[in-house]
This record gives sequence, C-alpha cells and structure tokens, in this order.
Amino acid sequence: MDNLSLNDFVGMHYLDHDSVSSSYNRFITEELDFDMNSLQKESHQLLDSLTIEQRSVFDEIMTTVKQKKGVFFYGYGGTVM
Repeated sequence: MDNLSLNDFVGMHYLDHDSVSSSYNRFITEELDFDMNSLQKESHQLLDSLTIEQRSVFDEIMTTVKQKKGVFFYGYGGTVM
C-alpha cells in the first residue's frame, strides 16, 4: 500500500483528531483507536488471499484512484467508478 490518507486528496473532508478527542464521543474514539501495524498485516494477508480475478479488480480500482482518473463509490445496490 502507498500509505495514503484522506489528507492526500484535495477537497476531501476528514476528521480532525484534536477536535474528535475533545468531543468525548465514545464511538468515534473507539473507531480512531486502532493498531496500524495489525491492520497493515491483516491487509497484506487479505490481499494474498484474493483470487486472480479479485486481485485484478482490486488493482484496477487502486490504479484508478492513485491516478485520480475517477471516483469509486461503494454503497447499497453495488459499486460505480
């Protein structure tokens, strides 16, 4: 992975950790309390478990996003690029 974050996408809104931590919202605090090393390891394991077809789709989506050639939406009823 390229270690991208929402900050890397111009115009993308993201949560300000200082504001969130001061809000005392338990659910948001729990969502932000993650182990990056553990998630990275899991990400690699999941990528390794993809079929050839799944990996091809994943790579196409990632290439499109990295080149900023399109927008990828995931939601009810399917996905769209």
